[in-house]
This record gives sequence, structure tokens and C-alpha cells, in this order.
Amino acid sequence: MLYGNLVRDDANRFWFFVKLGAALSVVAALAAAGFLAWITFFRTPDEAPGTSAFPPEGAVVQESMATFRWPEGETPAWEFRLEDDQGEITYAERVKADQVTLPYGVLTPGRDYRWEVYATDEAGGVAQLPLVSRSFRTSRAVKKKTRTGTLTVFPERVAVNRWNAVTHLALEVECTGDFTVSLPESLAFPDGTRRFEGSGTAVVYPVFNLSTAHGDPARWGKISVEACDQEVVVPVTPDTPSLGRLVQALDSGLDPYVDTPSFANFEKGWLSRLTQGTCVGIALAVKLFFEHVEFGNRPGVAADSLSPVKLLESMISRRPLVFRSSVSFRELSAKESQLVTGLMSLLHLENLNPFNIKETVRAVLRDPQARVEEHLWAELEEGRLPVVAGFRLRRKLLKTRRKLHSFAMLDSGHAFVVFKGWQFENASLFAVYDPNFEYPQNMPGRNAMVLATGERAAYYSGGSRDQDLVRFVPLTSSQLYAFLAVSVEGFREGVRSVVESFSNINTLFELW
Repeated sequence: MLYGNLVRDDANRFWFFVKLGAALSVVAALAAAGFLAWITFFRTPDEAPGTSAFPPEGAVVQESMATFRWPEGETPAWEFRLEDDQGEITYAERVKADQVTLPYGVLTPGRDYRWEVYATDEAGGVAQLPLVSRSFRTSRAVKKKTRTGTLTVFPERVAVNRWNAVTHLALEVECTGDFTVSLPESLAFPDGTRRFEGSGTAVVYPVFNLSTAHGDPARWGKISVEACDQEVVVPVTPDTPSLGRLVQALDSGLDPYVDTPSFANFEKGWLSRLTQGTCVGIALAVKLFFEHVEFGNRPGVAADSLSPVKLLESMISRRPLVFRSSVSFRELSAKESQLVTGLMSLLHLENLNPFNIKETVRAVLRDPQARVEEHLWAELEEGRLPVVAGFRLRRKLLKTRRKLHSFAMLDSGHAFVVFKGWQFENASLFAVYDPNFEYPQNMPGRNAMVLATGERAAYYSGGSRDQDLVRFVPLTSSQLYAFLAVSVEGFREGVRSVVESFSNINTLFELW
């Protein structure tokens, strides 16, 4: 009797291993397809991201130490010249980079200027015609008499454009006594505070806080500068010449601190190591929890005791899930880190989704920036969180038959979540949650995606542009691959059960 049972068990195990082998073959094929797409060589290498001249024609410059940028080109150096409204050159500099930052004191508030850039040759000669020739004017300063002297604030209006929205703004204060600078909710200093106390002359650098700024620019607020018995109010508004008219502003309501996990990018979980895309699981998990999960004492399916597989199955079926023992996704991830990382590991299988691979190849070959922007606005309009992947292309040289050929190789990518945006006529600004960073509660959100007319999409991380991320594509999760992730995890549990069964059989034979 015992022998008969063992024979039947062996037959069941045989067919189980047949099914397991077939499933693993499918996964291996998908992994191979993803790997091949990952190392595919493309004949059209990505050029350096296009950058138009900045500041543009007719701009209002609001910094004494303003930075001027222009498109790159093949030249040993550039000759930068600044003329005032009398036609006199007030500043000139020869640089090898494609930008110049003026020293303090060169620009005077409330005056008209023209800046020009000339190419040079190997001998040091300067081209006759300028590459760039733009006129601008500086913002006026506000002056008020105080009991101890004069309070001067420059500029009279802080205008947010696509450059300073992701780097910093500048406010120059000159006072014969003590003064205090107070910022609105849309701004913060780099340390997260909104108040600065100083005396004499000081330049402070607020950061535009994309995560907390209101969707309506009319509610971006005002900066207050107080000295003695006087107050200067500086409005915070969009820079209309740079951005154009506001078309729409959308906010999903995601809080980059409360609604995101309490840990940054990780490499836990066997699927995350297999697909080499840890950021994808985090980004998709943030999206799923935000769209399908509630916290606290609310009606719905209790999720506190569910495993990662059951949790994903419930999200697929769109059942209302509630974690009653936690008040937020951040608290849940801190208390139940294994549960959250387990779910994220399953979601990493989306790296092998043929649909996402196809969209990636299409983006690399055609760079459909307009399609990405349409997807972002469509998702935000529906109250969902769009997940975007940015990809890096590395320029390579291949020597064949004594000839050099240039090509680009898809090197790596990064996934992030867009949760707020402002669409202007000439550019769109998007607030971004980046899985690579922890998000302190009071720190300004400085991760952004900028899509400007006539330029490549740009990704800014911590105020610095990631020059390598040059192509972007919406990352779409599918129910099919969610089910496949659940199935793969089920097979993994089955293998573990078989190993335990064989161990029990060996123990049984030893006893017999």
C-alpha cells in the first residue's frame, strides 16, 4: 500500500515537473527576449538634447548673476558679449562651454540689454555674424525707506520658468538693518525651511516646490521681506514669455511623503534581480496602492493578513482593499517591509512585458515625445498616476573594413511616477516621484520632467539635469503579466513544496 502511494506520488511529481519545465521555458524565453531588446544596437544614435537660447527674446531677467545658455556646436570656443541700452559692451568673455554666468554687479535693475554669442576658429578669430542675438531687460527692484535707512529687494516679481522651476530662484536683499524673508507654500529653502533672517546684503535661493505648489498659479503666493516697520511683497507667478499662457493644471493628490514607501530603490526579491529593474516595481507599487488601496477604518476587503500574491490578485480583480492597521502607505512599508517588497518583486516582471519592450524600441527609434505628453495628461485627467520610463542611449563606434560607423546602444533605464503637472503653451512642467530618493516630509520636491516645444524631454533630479536620460516612454502594467507574476510565484512555492516532500520521503525511507 505504501509502495502504491509512492508510485502515484512519483507520477504526480513527474507531471508537475513537466508543467514546471514548460512554465520556466516560457519565462526563460521572455527573459531572453528582454535581454535581446536590452542590448539591441540602433543605427540612429541620439544626439545631444537640443537646447534653445536662454533667456529668449524679450525675456525679463530676475537675477544679477544670470546664466545664459545656447545650443552646442563645433567650435574651439565661444565669444560672449553683453551690450547695454547705449550700445556699449559692458561684459565679454571667451568660454569653451555653452553657457556663461555673469558676475555680481554687471547687470543693473530696470535696464535693457542685448546678449550675443560668436563662434571662434583655431587661430582665435571671431565669426562676423553671431550665432545668438537676443534682447532682454532686467526686472526692476523695489525700494522702501525704513527708520534706519533703505530696504531694496530685487526682483520686484519672482517669475517661475522651465529653468528655475527645477534649479533655484534668486532673491537679493539689501538693507541697512536686520530683515526677514518669509516664503509661501510654493517655495522652500533647500533645507526645507521657509524663513530666513539676515542683515546687510544677502542673496537667498528659494526652490520652487513642485510637490506642494497649487495647481492654480494664482495661488503660488507671495514672498514677504520685512525690515523695521516696512514690508516688501514679491508675487510668485509663471514666466509668461518663457512658458506661454497656462492651458491646464492637474493634480492627482499624491503626497510624495505619505503615499510612497519608507525606503528608496532596492534590490530585494528574486524577480527584481532577474529583470534588473528595481525602480519599476517601486513605481508600479506606488501607482497600485494609490489607485486601489485605502488605509484606516474604512469599508472594503481587509488586506492586513494577505500575502504578496493574494494582494496582487486582489488588485488585479479591482476589489477595494483596506489596511486597517496602518494610516498610510509609508507606515505600512515601515511596519510590513517584507509584504511590500514581495509585491514589488512580483511587479518587476513588467520589465519583460513585450508591450513595454515594443514601446521602448519605438521610443528609441522614433522618439514620440508628443505621445508621451498625451499619455501623461490623459492619466492625470482620470485621476490615475502615469508611470514613465526614461532610457539611456550610449554612442558607440564600430570599425568595419577600416571604416568607422556610429551607432547607439540601449544601455539602461529608469522608472518614475508623475503626479502633478502644469501645461503651458510653450512647455509642460511635471512633478515626479523618483524611487531612487527618500522624500523627507518638509523638503521641497525637486524631481521634475520638462517637455518644452522644440526641445527634447528633460528629466531633472535634485535640481540637476540627467543628460543621459534622452528617450521617454509610458510604462504600462497589464493584467496578463500580473497573472504571470502570480503564476511564477506559485510555481516557486510548488518547487519549495516538492523539495520538502522529497525530504519527507527520504526521512520516511530511513525510518522504514
